[in-house]
Amino acid sequence: MQILDIKHFMGEQVLAKMDRASMANSLEVRVPFLDHEICEFVFQLNLSVYYRKDETKHLLYQNIKDHFPTEIINRKNKAL
Repeated sequence: MQILDIKHFMGEQVLAKMDRASMANSLEVRVPFLDHEICEFVFQLNLSVYYRKDETKHLLYQNIKDHFPTEIINRKNKAL
């Protein structure tokens, strides 16, 4: 399911829309977490390592928690 999601939803929907929106507003947008080496590494892990039903981006937060203050890690998302 993850591979289907990446190949179809990400490529055809999210990335294409982001590309059009950024070009329309003269913005440079990067997608660092779609590096193929990062994706290959994560797909080799057990699902329980990076997926939590009640927590999004679990693996990312585990890796950055020692580098950022707690108030930044735990703050609510801000609407644009």
